[in-house]
Amino acid sequence: MSRSLQADAVMLLVTLLAASGWIFTKLALEGLPPIAFLALRFLGSFLLLVIFCWYSLFRLNLKQWRCAVSVGLVQGITMMIWILAINRAGQVSEGAFITSMLSIIAPIIAWLFFSSHLKRETLLALPLSLAGMALLALDGSWQFESAQLLFLVSAFGFALHINLTNYFGQNIPSLPFTTIQMAVVGGLAALVSFFTESWPATVNSSAWGWLLASIFLATGFRYTLQTWGIKNSTAGNAALIMTLEPVWTAIMSLHWLGESMDKKALTGCTLILLSLIVSRWQLLKRQARRTGESVRV
Repeated sequence: MSRSLQADAVMLLVTLLAASGWIFTKLALEGLPPIAFLALRFLGSFLLLVIFCWYSLFRLNLKQWRCAVSVGLVQGITMMIWILAINRAGQVSEGAFITSMLSIIAPIIAWLFFSSHLKRETLLALPLSLAGMALLALDGSWQFESAQLLFLVSAFGFALHINLTNYFGQNIPSLPFTTIQMAVVGGLAALVSFFTESWPATVNSSAWGWLLASIFLATGFRYTLQTWGIKNSTAGNAALIMTLEPVWTAIMSLHWLGESMDKKALTGCTLILLSLIVSRWQLLKRQARRTGESVRV
C-alpha cells in the first residue's frame, strides 16, 4: 500500500474518531457537568501532550507564548459554547452538520480580517449551507432552538480559531502550540466551572469511562493521527475525507443515541454536506488532474 493511500485510510479513521467525540461527549454529560467535563478533557489531553514537548515549551519566547495563549482563549470560549450546545441539543447529528459550516465561514473571515482572497467556490457554497441551515433550524414558528443557535455561534468561533492559528502559528512549533492551547482551554473551563457549576453527589462509572475515551481516543490519538495524515495525504483527498465527519456523527447518533431525522432535517444535512464539497471543488479538480497525469505517465 502506498504512503498516500495509507494517509487517506488514516484520515478516514480520523473522521471516525472525531465523530465518536461527539457521542462520547453527549454520553459523558449524562453524569458530568458540561464545563467541568470540558476542563477535565483538555487538562487530561494537556498532560498527555506535555510529556512529548515539555523541553520545547521552555524554548518559546514571550511573544510566542502570548500568541499561543491568545489563540487558546478563543478556542476555550468557543469550546464552552459548543459543549453547552451539545448539553442542550436534542439532535447531536444536526449540531454536527451546523458546526461543519465552519469550513465555509473560515475563508469569509479570512477575507474580511486577514486580506485573504475569497474563492468563487466559497460564494457558491454559501447559499447551499444557508438553505441547509434553514431547513435544520427553522420550524413552523420560524425560530431557532437555543442549541442550534449555540452550534452556529461555535461554528463562527471555530472558524475564527482556524484563522488565528494560521496567522499566529506560523513561527511556533505545532506540538507546543497545541499543548499550550490545551492547557488554556482546560484552565479557563476549570475556572468557569468552579464559579458556575455544582457537582452531583455521585458520578456513575460510565461517565468517567466516556471521559477517558474522549481524552485518549477523540483528542490525543485523533490529533496525532490527523497531523500525520494531513502531512502525507494530498490536500484534495484530505479535504474531501474530512467532510465525512458530520455523516459519521449522524450515523453514530442514530445507533447509540436513538436519534432520528425527518425528511426536512435530512434534506438540510444533505445541502450542508453538498456545500462542503462545493467549497472544496477546486482542490478536488486539481487532485483529479494530477491523478490523470500520473496515470498517463
